[in-house]
Amino acid sequence: MENIKNFLEVNFGSGYGSGSGYGDGSGSGYGFGSGDGYGSGDGYGIKSMNNMKIHIIDGIPTIISKLKNNIAKGFILQQDLALIPCYVIKSGNCFAHGETIHKARESLEIKLFQNMNVDEKIELFIKNFNFNEQYPAKEFYDWHNKLTGSCEMGRTIFCKNNGIDIEKDNMTVKEFIELTEDDFGGSVIKKIKECLKNE
Repeated sequence: MENIKNFLEVNFGSGYGSGSGYGDGSGSGYGFGSGDGYGSGDGYGIKSMNNMKIHIIDGIPTIISKLKNNIAKGFILQQDLALIPCYVIKSGNCFAHGETIHKARESLEIKLFQNMNVDEKIELFIKNFNFNEQYPAKEFYDWHNKLTGSCEMGRTIFCKNNGIDIEKDNMTVKEFIELTEDDFGGSVIKKIKECLKNE
């Protein structure tokens, strides 16, 4: 199916480069050679199952049964040949699997943030919030990790120490900055503060 080929080629073409192990010269397109599979390096030796082609997406043998825009529905092929239902979401050259669309999207977001530099993360944060509007504390809780790499336990303890209920409380960007600028990752938070002053 041409749409599936296009869906995959974005990643393999510009993400890894032609001939980098996924190869496109043999006519197999998305073959299992060169150690991209499990086991001996030949993958499972299976190119299709139930008349559905198996593709390697992020090193995972994946069957695509439906495709709409940047979201694919299908199955992951396990070593015991069991098929596990999954979704695959693509953004640019990045793919992520998930049991649900929501989980796939969360995984994709994490991958995208890992590839961003600090300035790009800050720019996205600023676009996502209005300075004086209140938002759920949980959103800032999640964003602090994206911006600074803070661990979940550290953020949870910080919230407890500051009397913040992440499930019920709301706060503004200003309050978030004032609360966190002198704690872990404060240099990034202060950079957000400076960027907002210049807007």
